[in-house]
Amino acid sequence: MPFDSESTAKAFFVDRIIQQAEREGVPLSEAQRYMLSWSETDPAFVQNMELNEQFETEISQAAF
Repeated sequence: MPFDSESTAKAFFVDRIIQQAEREGVPLSEAQRYMLSWSETDPAFVQNMELNEQFETEISQAAF
């Protein structure tokens, strides 16, 4: 399946991960969903410092 951009490809996989987590009864927080989309190279990605900080409180650096 070809994708027209990095954002489109990433959204496809993030959606599949979220769906699988829900099927397994492991809901992801908003911060975890945000981090699945995080990218330094995707020009369409907009950083959200609040969600970055929330993620850091939810997941330790060692676990990440």
